[in-house]
Amino acid sequence: MANINDNTVKGYDQLIASNERSFIGDKNAPLKILIIGNSITRHGPKPEIGWPYDWGMAASCEENDYVHKFVAKLNENNINAYVMVRQGWWWERHYLDEDVLDHFDKEHEFDADIVVFRLGENIPKENKEHCYEKLKEFAPFICPNGKIVFTTCFWRAEITDDAIRRVAKERNEICIDECFSDDESNMALGKFEHRGVAMHPSDKGMEAIASAIFEKVKILLD
Repeated sequence: MANINDNTVKGYDQLIASNERSFIGDKNAPLKILIIGNSITRHGPKPEIGWPYDWGMAASCEENDYVHKFVAKLNENNINAYVMVRQGWWWERHYLDEDVLDHFDKEHEFDADIVVFRLGENIPKENKEHCYEKLKEFAPFICPNGKIVFTTCFWRAEITDDAIRRVAKERNEICIDECFSDDESNMALGKFEHRGVAMHPSDKGMEAIASAIFEKVKILLD
């Protein structure tokens, strides 16, 4: 069973040379979706660990990371959406800072109809006890009027996962409560020399995440 502590990819500076926000689709689309995540969502180039790319670690190509697979599913089902993708490691590492929400003003202003919350893996061990209270503050800020699809962590993280489940339940929101890394084929083991990179989702793992999110988003749109 994969342990979250075995992930040796640093949980900070994951987009050193890249914009932390990107957009997919027509900005005039009737549906706005915000996807907020960490390296699994998008990690900028870091050649020193064998990752020269700028998409969800460790997908084989941009089209195979969960964000782009999810958007492809939207398109295949004629769901016209404007998608903001936000690399949000800053919240994980800095959520005890008084000004942390200031870093997410644009997400608040985007006012998404649906937010996909895919954070949690990079919260420092010493700060995990505060996850519930900080997520309870963060959720309504990034999603002032829409609905949130929460996901628990890719690797088992008891304290963080419990906080995510608790906030989702209190808000009456959907929570995808599945540890995808329990199936080792969902990790890119053996495909990257760096152990931390290889522990990230394989193309199969990315597909599993994308499918789970899409099925829950469909529920919100029915």
